[in-house]
Amino acid sequence: MYARRYFKKGGQLYEHIVRFYPSGNYNWIVPNEIVDNKVDVFLVGGGGSGAMSGANSGGGGGGGGRTATFLNVPVVSNEVISIIVGAGGQTATGGYVGNNGGYSEFGNSSYRANGGAGAGTGASGVGMGVGGAGGSGGGATNTSGGSDGSNGLTYGTFVGGIGQGFTTRDFGEPTGLRNAGGGSGGQRTGGYEGQVGGASDYSNGSGKNGNSAIPDLYGRGGGGYGGGGGGGGSTAASNGGAGGDGTVLLRFYLPYQQI
Repeated sequence: MYARRYFKKGGQLYEHIVRFYPSGNYNWIVPNEIVDNKVDVFLVGGGGSGAMSGANSGGGGGGGGRTATFLNVPVVSNEVISIIVGAGGQTATGGYVGNNGGYSEFGNSSYRANGGAGAGTGASGVGMGVGGAGGSGGGATNTSGGSDGSNGLTYGTFVGGIGQGFTTRDFGEPTGLRNAGGGSGGQRTGGYEGQVGGASDYSNGSGKNGNSAIPDLYGRGGGGYGGGGGGGGSTAASNGGAGGDGTVLLRFYLPYQQI
């Protein structure tokens, strides 16, 4: 957790940004004199993990954590608010589906962002080589993960994961930084080179790469926070990578600089 302080133009108010990371349970005490008794909340769920590879198929990439923005959430000075930061889905070591990421939450379930789906779930079909759905979709076998809310790519009959369809930038704003890239699918032997994890402007919370019995065939993890894990690569059974932890970001104003 940290704070960055900015002067708000046009008045003696100071913008405060507080981040909660890595995964876990936190408490936030609402500061005295918080302006208008309101806070903006941006949530990123944990990324889904990539899947194991199978015969002639690289494992699909995990979906990035979903994002959610809530503006002007009412709060009370000195109120203690519980915060959950979702964990990334664990490494997939059995079957052809990954594990889902955990949700992130501010106070209660009304303010929540769900985790990304593990590879092989949440897309049009379940199984080998399918990308997971999420904030940005995971790539199918041989393909790259989505970025900034887009779908993961599809390769032949292997379907990419479905992205949320709107931006993953901080607070949903055009100037915000991107979160939750989808993991890329692992490559099959004879597949093409160059698949990448979905882009993010953060390194923390990135998904982990899958592994591979043959060098360089593993899927790449998506960028953080809430990045999806990469799929396992090669014809041998190779594990998918874990998803990255999500985050909770708060923005509010105070009439002074120090919290």
